[in-house]
Parts: sequence; C-alpha cells; structure tokens
Amino acid sequence: AVEAIVERFPGIHTACGLSNISFGLPARKFLNQTFMAMAIAKGLDGAIVNPLDRKMMANIVAAEALAGKDNYCVSYLKAFRGGLFEF
Repeated sequence: AVEAIVERFPGIHTACGLSNISFGLPARKFLNQTFMAMAIAKGLDGAIVNPLDRKMMANIVAAEALAGKDNYCVSYLKAFRGGLFEF
C-alpha cells in the first residue's frame, strides 16, 4: 500500500502506526522490525515507534541506508560509531 500511495501522490510523505500490523500475534517486536524495514524500502517516511527500542532504531537506520535514503550512509556510520548496533 505504501508504494502505491507514493506512486499515486508524488512528493507525499507517509507514516504508520507500526504496532497495528502485529496485533494479537506472537513475537510482535520481530514482526514490527521486519515490517518497518520492508515499508521503508517501499517508501515509508515515518512510523510511530518506541525510540528506546534499540533494535528497532538500528533496523530503521540500516533500512534507510539500504533503501538509498541515507546519503553516503552518514546516519548509519554515525549510529554504528555511537554503539547503536548490538551483535
């Protein structure tokens, strides 16, 4: 749906309430993280997320880098150097 909206209305910004996608399902955090990365790849600009969820924030930074939304991966490198990623 995100891709269709972005194509139909060029220049529009998109956002979603992320937790709605996984309501009632097990492993909600995992589903939300995966959905977020996929939605960013399709053109999602923002979402209502818990900014204290380090894994979610790391996934967002990585997805934006891979989707070409982070010029020269500046935000990704800054997040990595700042210790955002957990391995």
